[in-house]
Amino acid sequence: MNAAPLSFCVELFAAKARSLFVRTIYRWATLMLMRYFSFAISVVIVGLASCEPKPSLVYIPVEPIHVTVEVSVSATEAMVGDRLSLHANSRYQGGWKQVKRKSLPQDSCWLRHPPPEKEKEVADTIHWKVRPEGYAKFNLNPMTNRTRTVTFAAPGTYWISGSSAVWCGPPVAGLPEMLVVEIKPR
Repeated sequence: MNAAPLSFCVELFAAKARSLFVRTIYRWATLMLMRYFSFAISVVIVGLASCEPKPSLVYIPVEPIHVTVEVSVSATEAMVGDRLSLHANSRYQGGWKQVKRKSLPQDSCWLRHPPPEKEKEVADTIHWKVRPEGYAKFNLNPMTNRTRTVTFAAPGTYWISGSSAVWCGPPVAGLPEMLVVEIKPR
């Protein structure tokens, strides 16, 4: 038996394997480099976008701010898995005064613009709670109509409440305090 063709095949196989290995390493290195640069560019873009300068004139409350939040649900009865829309409207009462930001103490509360007296559909900014816990799933994706949706995984009676963080004031509970929803089996 002639060993020359066998050694030629082994050498050819080794050369192809080295070539494949080199190409694989090259592709991997290129991919890692592309990921690194795309990450670095993303960090730079986010950094530049967040470099908005603080305004020279700001608004501060001149009296205690009173905020009411009205919450509602699209239906009080539904089936397991049905999507319910949660709604919320807020109303601010109180005065605001424009001042120079530099004249304020370091930790004082201020806003770029006074909040609107009435804000319709702010459900996406509300902190929602459901009792009993563990059966509700909220859609946290931004929606153009600013509502929030919820689905329930099991039948039962659920109590939903909402509260809002208020700039320059304590958190505000939604009115009415509890929404009651009856979920029936499919």
